[in-house]
Amino acid sequence: MTDKEFKSKCKKNKKSKVKIKQLNYKSYLKSNKWKKLRETKLKLAGYKCEKCGSTDNLHLHHKTYKRLYKEHLKDLIVLCEICHKEEHGLLTEEEIEHRINLMMQE
Repeated sequence: MTDKEFKSKCKKNKKSKVKIKQLNYKSYLKSNKWKKLRETKLKLAGYKCEKCGSTDNLHLHHKTYKRLYKEHLKDLIVLCEICHKEEHGLLTEEEIEHRINLMMQE
Protein backbone atom coordinates (compact mmCIF):
# COMPACT_ATOMS: atom_id res chain seq x y z
CA MET A 1 0.00 0.00 0.00
CA THR A 2 1.39 3.38 -0.96
CA ASP A 3 1.43 6.34 1.42
CA LYS A 4 -1.14 8.04 -0.81
CA GLU A 5 -3.51 5.05 -0.60
CA PHE A 6 -3.06 4.91 3.18
CA LYS A 7 -3.87 8.62 3.60
CA SER A 8 -6.88 8.26 1.31
CA LYS A 9 -8.20 5.33 3.38
CA CYS A 10 -7.81 7.37 6.58
CA LYS A 11 -9.76 10.31 5.14
CA LYS A 12 -12.62 8.17 3.83
CA ASN A 13 -13.22 6.33 7.13
CA LYS A 14 -13.83 8.92 9.84
CA LYS A 15 -17.11 7.54 11.28
CA SER A 16 -16.39 4.65 13.68
CA LYS A 17 -13.20 5.84 15.39
CA VAL A 18 -12.28 2.62 17.25
CA LYS A 19 -12.64 0.39 14.19
CA ILE A 20 -10.97 3.03 12.04
CA LYS A 21 -7.97 3.33 14.36
CA GLN A 22 -7.50 -0.46 14.28
CA LEU A 23 -7.94 -0.60 10.52
CA ASN A 24 -5.69 2.41 10.00
CA TYR A 25 -2.98 1.01 12.27
CA LYS A 26 -2.98 -2.33 10.45
CA SER A 27 -2.91 -0.50 7.12
CA TYR A 28 -0.19 1.81 8.40
CA LEU A 29 2.03 -1.17 9.26
CA LYS A 30 1.75 -2.25 5.61
CA SER A 31 2.48 1.23 4.23
CA ASN A 32 5.69 2.24 2.49
CA LYS A 33 6.21 4.93 5.13
CA TRP A 34 6.27 2.34 7.93
CA LYS A 35 8.45 -0.04 5.92
CA LYS A 36 11.04 2.71 5.36
CA LEU A 37 10.94 3.76 9.02
CA ARG A 38 11.28 0.14 10.14
CA GLU A 39 14.24 -0.49 7.83
CA THR A 40 15.97 2.71 9.01
CA LYS A 41 15.55 1.75 12.69
CA LEU A 42 16.69 -1.84 12.07
CA LYS A 43 19.78 -0.57 10.26
CA LEU A 44 20.59 1.88 13.09
CA ALA A 45 20.28 -0.96 15.62
CA GLY A 46 22.60 -3.16 13.56
CA TYR A 47 19.75 -5.61 12.87
CA LYS A 48 19.89 -6.73 16.52
CA CYS A 49 17.53 -6.63 19.47
CA GLU A 50 18.43 -3.50 21.45
CA LYS A 51 17.75 -5.36 24.69
CA CYS A 52 19.45 -8.74 24.32
CA GLY A 53 21.38 -8.57 21.04
CA SER A 54 19.47 -11.38 19.30
CA THR A 55 19.11 -11.22 15.52
CA ASP A 56 16.07 -13.54 15.39
CA ASN A 57 12.46 -12.45 14.74
CA LEU A 58 13.01 -8.70 15.09
CA HIS A 59 10.06 -6.43 15.86
CA LEU A 60 9.73 -2.67 16.16
CA HIS A 61 8.17 -1.67 19.49
CA HIS A 62 6.62 1.74 20.13
CA LYS A 63 8.01 3.22 23.34
CA THR A 64 5.26 5.83 23.05
CA TYR A 65 2.19 6.31 20.88
CA LYS A 66 2.26 10.11 21.26
CA ARG A 67 3.31 10.59 17.64
CA LEU A 68 1.58 7.55 16.15
CA TYR A 69 1.76 7.72 12.34
CA LYS A 70 4.41 10.45 12.71
CA GLU A 71 6.93 8.57 14.86
CA HIS A 72 10.43 9.78 15.52
CA LEU A 73 13.16 7.14 15.51
CA LYS A 74 13.57 7.72 19.27
CA ASP A 75 9.93 6.61 19.75
CA LEU A 76 10.82 3.10 18.57
CA ILE A 77 13.05 0.28 19.79
CA VAL A 78 14.10 -2.89 17.99
CA LEU A 79 13.23 -5.98 20.03
CA CYS A 80 13.36 -9.68 19.27
CA GLU A 81 10.06 -11.54 19.59
CA ILE A 82 10.83 -12.75 23.13
CA CYS A 83 11.89 -9.30 24.41
CA HIS A 84 8.83 -7.78 22.74
CA LYS A 85 6.55 -10.28 24.48
CA GLU A 86 8.39 -9.60 27.74
CA GLU A 87 7.80 -5.86 27.25
CA HIS A 88 4.05 -6.55 27.08
CA GLY A 89 4.04 -9.19 29.84
CA LEU A 90 3.12 -11.99 27.42
CA LEU A 91 5.96 -14.50 27.91
CA THR A 92 5.05 -18.16 28.32
CA GLU A 93 6.66 -20.27 31.04
CA GLU A 94 8.80 -21.95 28.37
CA GLU A 95 10.04 -18.60 27.06
CA ILE A 96 10.85 -17.41 30.60
CA GLU A 97 12.84 -20.59 31.20
CA HIS A 98 14.66 -20.14 27.89
CA ARG A 99 15.48 -16.52 28.83
CA ILE A 100 16.89 -17.60 32.19
CA ASN A 101 19.04 -20.31 30.55
CA LEU A 102 20.46 -17.77 28.08
CA MET A 103 21.33 -15.35 30.88
CA MET A 104 23.06 -18.12 32.87
CA GLN A 105 25.25 -18.97 29.86
CA GLU A 106 26.65 -15.41 29.71
